[in-house]
Amino acid sequence: MRITEWRYFEGPNPHCHRPMLELCLDLEDVAEVSTSQRPDIAAYLLEQLPGLSEHHCGLGFPGGFALRLREGTRVGHVLEHVALELLHEAGFQGTYGKTRQVRRTTVYRIAFEAPEAQVGYEASSIALRLLDTLLQRRQAAKEILLGRERERLRALFARRCLGPSTQALAHAAHERDIPVRRLPGSSVLELGQGQHLHRIQATLTDRTSTVAVDIAQDKERCKAILREHGIPVPEGVVVRSVEEALGAAEQLGYPLVVKPMSGSQGRGVFVHLERPRDVRRAVPIAGAVSEDVLLERQVFGREYRLLVVGGRMVAAAERIPPAVVGDGARTVAQLVMRVNEDPLRGEGHERPLTRIPLDDIARFCLARQGLVPDDVPKAGQRVLLRDAANLSTGGTARDCTDDVAPRIRAIAERAAAAIGLDVAGVDIVAQDIGDDAAPFWVLEVNAAPGIRMHHYPQGGTPRDAAGAIVESLFPPGSPSRIPLAAITGSNGKTTTVRLVREMLRRRGLVVGFTTTDGHGVGDEYIGRGDDAGPRSARAVLSDQRAQAAVLEVARGGISRGGLGYDAADVGCILNVTGDHLGQDGVDTIAALAHMKALVAEAVRPQGRVVLNADDPVTLQISARARAPIVFFSTSPHHLAVRRHIATGGEAVIAKEGAIWLHAGGRTERIVPLRDLSFAQEGRLRPMVENALAAVAVGYGLGLLPEEIADAMRAFRNDPSQNPGRMNVYDVHGVHVVVDYGHNPHALSAVAEGLRSLGEGTLRGVIGMPGDRRDEDALALGQVAARVFDEVLCKEDRDRRGRSVGDMALRIAQGVRSAGGRPRVVLDECEALREALAASAKGDVVCVFYEEIGPVLEEIERFRTSRPAAGAVTQG
Repeated sequence: MRITEWRYFEGPNPHCHRPMLELCLDLEDVAEVSTSQRPDIAAYLLEQLPGLSEHHCGLGFPGGFALRLREGTRVGHVLEHVALELLHEAGFQGTYGKTRQVRRTTVYRIAFEAPEAQVGYEASSIALRLLDTLLQRRQAAKEILLGRERERLRALFARRCLGPSTQALAHAAHERDIPVRRLPGSSVLELGQGQHLHRIQATLTDRTSTVAVDIAQDKERCKAILREHGIPVPEGVVVRSVEEALGAAEQLGYPLVVKPMSGSQGRGVFVHLERPRDVRRAVPIAGAVSEDVLLERQVFGREYRLLVVGGRMVAAAERIPPAVVGDGARTVAQLVMRVNEDPLRGEGHERPLTRIPLDDIARFCLARQGLVPDDVPKAGQRVLLRDAANLSTGGTARDCTDDVAPRIRAIAERAAAAIGLDVAGVDIVAQDIGDDAAPFWVLEVNAAPGIRMHHYPQGGTPRDAAGAIVESLFPPGSPSRIPLAAITGSNGKTTTVRLVREMLRRRGLVVGFTTTDGHGVGDEYIGRGDDAGPRSARAVLSDQRAQAAVLEVARGGISRGGLGYDAADVGCILNVTGDHLGQDGVDTIAALAHMKALVAEAVRPQGRVVLNADDPVTLQISARARAPIVFFSTSPHHLAVRRHIATGGEAVIAKEGAIWLHAGGRTERIVPLRDLSFAQEGRLRPMVENALAAVAVGYGLGLLPEEIADAMRAFRNDPSQNPGRMNVYDVHGVHVVVDYGHNPHALSAVAEGLRSLGEGTLRGVIGMPGDRRDEDALALGQVAARVFDEVLCKEDRDRRGRSVGDMALRIAQGVRSAGGRPRVVLDECEALREALAASAKGDVVCVFYEEIGPVLEEIERFRTSRPAAGAVTQG
């Protein structure tokens, strides 16, 4: 039993719209094992993972999976649920998963929700090792499950997954329909898209001044600025040695506070120092955090943290130092251990509260109370573990936002402004936070303040601090998204993307784009190659130059990485044919349609889903749409389209020699077909279909009819605007067509247009990627035999696992089976040379290329060379 491959989807994917891990599990020699044959496995799992008894398992009630376990289910299905339960124990709340057998093999595809790639994979690996141990009846099972593996997963979850503060920010963005994405390997969040994008790490935003952060971290400089602004601060001095500290202490007077100059999260902070020996002990510890140590006169009152966002105080909490209460039986160390067992407490910032450390500072605090960790406090005795109140060292908080007096609120806001922070935590000691007349002091102004205390107070009302921060970046009513169209289908995607891109470009927008020949922003290509996947989509949407985006979405990208966005304004499906069947577990047209339907599902409610009504498979996808549908069709009498229009639906139709838009009860003529030079004035049916789709997408994006029409007239089917898509070249009177078609449907679609170009011999140079099925190659050859007078079968350089000549020979076999007489010329350019050499004026040569560069160079050589006698000039 082994995992043969795995992948992680961070956004909408073929399984669901939430992050998922998918793996292929080969059960090998346990493929036929059912849990009904091994009741000991079910009993052990339900005992050691009691949460499994709550799993529904698609049956709709808690205990559904337990029932399946006892009645009998396969090991792959068990692994799915065990992995989910291990993740749940680590702190993840996802519940969805599914397991499917792959084509009657021993391989199963297992998918389940996971918060992060490595965490999800580790959960599945632990589940695999556990099940293997149980199946082999090894006694180590209990140790594996309950020992180090479980704890290691929890630690990995804490280390790699978002903490409470960052998770709160992500949730706040989701609640406001703002796209949010975590940058891989970091806790940095990207909020928004393109020109509206902002990045945030913890509570540092891309508007936070680095100068202000430096000032906030330099506690003495921060105090000096606050003092200049008339803000009350404690008196203090900077020292670098115990001797300096002792001298300063005599001048300032006891009690004192010692803190590192550039410390954070309460590290190295000592308060209530009442004797020189206290100073001697505290200064070296603080000095280990920061070379410069701040010595301050102690001020008295309660400690508060006021959160200021965008110049406005949005939350306030009283901070309470960590403490335990004696029970007359347990030692201080045991009491601390008991408190730290609270599931709300974790290491660092992984949970709403932090575990209380028993470190040097805690021992110092205990010593002042006459205690050591092994002492047993009296019942009811409150034992402080820190004098400083900080959540990062085990403290708690009580919300007091509504209690803050107006003057104290104003001082906090003025302090944040004085330092220059857009998000600031202002630490205040006040004798009465609700009394303007009572004494108070500002201790510090903190950059990147924690917000756990405001979201998870131990008393009082939780405050949406994360929402306030998100709204400071995206005030209500301000945009966070750029206009976004996603286009998929078996054929025509790239041309349609380029048409829509031209529409948006002519409006004056900087357009991000992804296609099968590259991705970029504006006129600049960021990358060249097959870039119609989620990685390129995310790159484009993260580029702050982009003011709109048009994304080509390929099947391979969906199957291997899902979508690179959460939702589009327009999702367009051009067609669904049998291309790529047999790959990534997709064996049928229905399964392929299910995958591509994701583009129709991931559309905002106010957006549009554009569907080709002429393609029966695409037409059926309309049931999956969650936004209004715009059909497009080359038939003015299409029954489904007519019914759609009659019920108030929207459609784009080719009729009466023009493209027409039906919307809002009105019919509007957009552009005559004769004006579409890229479609040979309407003679190239595939290009007309692309034009109809582009008009519908443009309408869905809110473009005006005249803007759409102008772009359609201006678009040229040449290398400058639509390279490699039905480009026509004149080579000494021979029409040479260069296209990317590589499947039977694409070849059939261009046949009519090819015949309209010339009356001579029609020659085809055809090939197919090596990862297609044998039957697809045969079908391509059969179609080629019907379309072309002569067929030259070539082979891609990238054979994708096939042996030399295998794919070309199979295509040739298809040509012969349909009555044609193929020639096999493996090299693409050599095949083109032979086709051109055999052609005369009026002939048509169509080459379906793999690499466009060498093909265009070959065409140019023929164009500039003197033709051989009796070759292309005859006739």
